[in-house]
Amino acid sequence: MADKQVLVTFLTGAILANGEYEECDKVVLNSIAEDLELDKTAFLKDIDAEIAKQQAMTEDDLGEHISDMAEGLSEDAAFEIFNFCVQAVYADGVFSKEEVDLLVCFAEILEVDISEAIILMLSYNSNFVADDGERV
Repeated sequence: MADKQVLVTFLTGAILANGEYEECDKVVLNSIAEDLELDKTAFLKDIDAEIAKQQAMTEDDLGEHISDMAEGLSEDAAFEIFNFCVQAVYADGVFSKEEVDLLVCFAEILEVDISEAIILMLSYNSNFVADDGERV
């Protein structure tokens, strides 16, 4: 497993992809903390702190912050983080175009093979939603 702060940074970006931090996000985050044997309360506090930090950043600063966190990750750690990000984005049961765009960007930053990234996203479900709210 990669450094916890790296995971927190990427997960925060993922849960903010739809602009809201919802109860379904907390359920997924608790599940991730449990899988990694992390203290759930501390983990959610770290997420809350990172949310405040990321929301205060400009888009350019946020991109640089996330890119910097990916430096030096092993291939396995990068894929694990990407997988957790997909889970976080899919917490509400759908992928919007913006969320897919973000996940593709994360895959590039994490150097996850784009075909593997797409296969992983498709494995969750085929509930992709267009900008107008229609299922595609």
